[in-house]
Amino acid sequence: MTTRAAIYVRISQDRGGAGLGIARQEEDCRALCARKGWDVIDVYPDNDVSAYSGAPRPKWQELLADINEGIVNAVVCWHVDRLTRSPRELEDVIDLADRHGLELATVIGEIDLATPTGRMIARMLGAAARHEAEHKAERQQRQRRQAAEAGKVAGGGKRPFGYEDDRITIKAARSAHRARPGPRPGLHSCLRPAPARPAPAPRAQQSAGCTQRRGTSQLGPVGSAALATSPARVPRRARPGSHSCTLRAVP
Repeated sequence: MTTRAAIYVRISQDRGGAGLGIARQEEDCRALCARKGWDVIDVYPDNDVSAYSGAPRPKWQELLADINEGIVNAVVCWHVDRLTRSPRELEDVIDLADRHGLELATVIGEIDLATPTGRMIARMLGAAARHEAEHKAERQQRQRRQAAEAGKVAGGGKRPFGYEDDRITIKAARSAHRARPGPRPGLHSCLRPAPARPAPAPRAQQSAGCTQRRGTSQLGPVGSAALATSPARVPRRARPGSHSCTLRAVP
């Protein structure tokens, strides 16, 4: 039976975004597949994605789906810690190997998940990878706390706006802006009052079922004059089926 291999490559940090780390892993994995005589079906790269932080790994999920569908029956990676740094996820891989007869090959050495000894080696490597990730996180937290106590900037990330590349020195233009005496303008200073509008002239409003033209009405000249001289009345609610309408002055 032909072995349909999937190459999984991953690197946690790629600040430049060039993908050189996963390119080296893919090259070594393809060479391993050529030595074994396996056909490479596809490459699943998760670049700049950590397996320790629990962040979503789209290509990893896609690989698991292809294994369940029987598209691939072998996985090739550079090291077990490229697959996962969680013993829980490693157990999922071992379960997939038991159900689908999945083969696992790594560049650093052979791991046979079909044997108890191979699974033990995979679990030991997974536990060591988890320990290294946790130990690295502990060292980084201690380094950042030391830098904070010394008043220095720790960690990566983007340069804050208005600061130099050292992320401490304020740029000259921003410094001059901050040094201006007096209160700083707030957001309300950007607002301008709306120009005053003249009050609209009173006009006649009509009820439903009646049309009103500007300056005239359908009541005729006599009816309009009577309406203008009559006292204000509260309009009555129109009865169902009635087509009468009432005009009233609107200020």
